[in-house]
Amino acid sequence: MTAPKTVVQLEAVQATIQKAQNLLAEAQSLGSQYVAHSQDISGVGWNGDANQTSMMVSEHVNADLVKMVTATNELVDQLNKFGQQAAHQDAAARQALQAVHPGGGASST
Repeated sequence: MTAPKTVVQLEAVQATIQKAQNLLAEAQSLGSQYVAHSQDISGVGWNGDANQTSMMVSEHVNADLVKMVTATNELVDQLNKFGQQAAHQDAAARQALQAVHPGGGASST
């Protein structure tokens, strides 16, 4: 018994890339707002343990944002590479099919 195969459409890969980029932009916006608000509060004279904790949390948020940007860019890069390889394999398979059975393969449009 053979294992079932998963077919991935290139449109789904592009949609995943777009969704990852949209989610990253949203996370960056929210994280940046949090960091800015923490700095604003500190800038108006709030101090003590609560201020130090808030600033420490905002530093962690900022560090996590940097990690997330790096990871998302790596994901997008890998998805783009996969998409290019899939398109190349699809074109090669179409060409091989047309070489064996001219006119019988699916059109490239």
